Amino acid sequence: MAPPLAAATRGVPTTLAAGEAVRILYADDHDTNLRMMERSLLKGVGAEVTKVTDGDQVLDAVQAAARAGKPFHIIMLDINMKRMNGDAALRQLRGHGITTPVMAVTGGDDASPGGPIDDIGFDHVYSKPFQMSLARPMVDRWTVRTPAAGGGGGGAGTGGGAGSALMLR
Repeated sequence: MAPPLAAATRGVPTTLAAGEAVRILYADDHDTNLRMMERSLLKGVGAEVTKVTDGDQVLDAVQAAARAGKPFHIIMLDINMKRMNGDAALRQLRGHGITTPVMAVTGGDDASPGGPIDDIGFDHVYSKPFQMSLARPMVDRWTVRTPAAGGGGGGAGTGGGAGSALMLR
């Protein structure tokens, strides 16, 4: 296993404008996991979800989203993908100066706090199956919502109603 990334290369919370949906990139090489995440797990936070099927597609997706003026707020990476695993994808992102929060998603026993994945440099580690009840706390922890002009505001966890539906690309 490669040495851990320095603390300075960890993700930092991202800012969402008032009314903006959180944009999440999810990489997993199993179609069932992709469908499960898109259909039921992230829709509870009103996320726009972009899916890729391998770590080698992550940097391209991140760069394309940034060029389009819609960078991702959170990146979720499966640890064990065929061509490029989550560890290598994370290192590639951080090597390009990308500070977006990156979460590991794993079906292995390595998701426990202080486990081997913790040392790699992911901002947080989640076990599969990902529990929908963890989606809101994840978004609230790793995003900051700017208040609406002339109004109060709130964290990313406020709101709902229109705009809370899952959007896919």
